[in-house]
Amino acid sequence: MDAIWNHMELERPPNATCQIDNKIFDATKFLLVLNRIIKDLTSQELLHKEAAILSRLLYRMKTKFRNDKGIKSMSKVNKALLKYLSLSLEKEYEKLKNNVEINEKYVILPSKQMVEYVLIRTQSFTKIMLRVEEISKYTAHFLKCRINLGHAWSIALVAYAVISRIWILSRYLIKKACIWYNDLYHYLNLLKVVGVHWLTQKYELTNDLKSWLSIPWVDEPIPSIPNDYGLKTTMFKLITPWEYDSDEDLNKIVYNTQDYNKEVKSENIFSLTKNENIVHNLIPNENKNIIFNDDTGEIIDRHDFNLKCIQNTSILNTKNAKKRKQEIQ
Repeated sequence: MDAIWNHMELERPPNATCQIDNKIFDATKFLLVLNRIIKDLTSQELLHKEAAILSRLLYRMKTKFRNDKGIKSMSKVNKALLKYLSLSLEKEYEKLKNNVEINEKYVILPSKQMVEYVLIRTQSFTKIMLRVEEISKYTAHFLKCRINLGHAWSIALVAYAVISRIWILSRYLIKKACIWYNDLYHYLNLLKVVGVHWLTQKYELTNDLKSWLSIPWVDEPIPSIPNDYGLKTTMFKLITPWEYDSDEDLNKIVYNTQDYNKEVKSENIFSLTKNENIVHNLIPNENKNIIFNDDTGEIIDRHDFNLKCIQNTSILNTKNAKKRKQEIQ
């Protein structure tokens, strides 16, 4: 069970709940902690957009710069970000939140095994972000060297900017994850074990994630990350996927498009009737009884049409042959 945080496919404990007295356990603060963590995890649009831009840059640069060390390290950053997406840590915290119920005397809470599983998933999340931070810093060195050389400096400058933003966002998330872990670990000993123990007796969870990571820059201040991306009027807004909150929004959009199409058709019909009235007024009274030809044609079989063409060509050939014989005679 050593380095259990390094297992991407980790067997989760069974979903179980326990009852604890309201006086012993403060469920409202526990829910506030979970809501704050879920809000932080679900509001990472900045990182997702930068990851999307990075994948498109790799597609753009991988053929021309396939042997470049900077591109190879950029692909490593992309793989680490894909692992972060596949982890989906926010779903684990949502499962903890869904198992919390507050009654008059007792509080229904998730089991201790479930919280241990989420803590270990948080450890793996921080390790993935730490790898992103280290590789992005390593990548920026090669991209900066290419900019100094002046070879393909324009696209290297764009890649350098994207990697720099991913680097600062990864540092920000690592510091956030340390707060999440420590806040959740505070409630671990108050929960009850339901069923079989999930962790072995030899394995012990750390009580402080900062000391477990042993990173020198954890306590250094980081500039505030903006909530808005700031690229509303640029081409990067096309990378944002269209998201729907519910099926009702989809229906509203479908109905709006149908209404829009109806309005366009009605406007076109109205304009056509106007034009017809103008033409009708321009025509003199004597010619108002003219019937316009609306012949749509008739259906012709392609096989019969080809046979008629062959027959016509054969008739023309025979006529030409007779004329030549007459001329020779």
